[in-house]
Amino acid sequence: MRVAFASGCEDAAVALAAAHRNDEAIAMLSDATTVHAAAGASAEMERTEAALRRLGGATIKTRTARPTFGWDSLTPTEMAVTELAARGLTNPEIGARLYVSRRTVETHLAHVFRKLGCVGRTQLASEYTRRAIGER
Repeated sequence: MRVAFASGCEDAAVALAAAHRNDEAIAMLSDATTVHAAAGASAEMERTEAALRRLGGATIKTRTARPTFGWDSLTPTEMAVTELAARGLTNPEIGARLYVSRRTVETHLAHVFRKLGCVGRTQLASEYTRRAIGER
């Protein structure tokens, strides 16, 4: 749902900018950037920030220092992929749930494996389960 909203904001911003309604376009891009930041969608956030700069808008300073290793280093999207992988879903199934391609899921999993020091899905599922039990 958030992805659709952000996409709609970006589309509206393009139309508004074409109509020389830059202030409104900037507002739409700011909304999209905020949604992307909350979702941990860094590539999308960079795209909307670049569009904001082209229109003369201020970029949103929502990025915070994130650890580079361990559970706290995972983005919200990487955490969602991890949870679904730990439940036994395949990459195409995860992609369908998160509205991303199978290849994007593979990329997220590669990042997760590196950040957590896991060598595969089995170890990832084990670590995820251990962590989930420990949080209770």
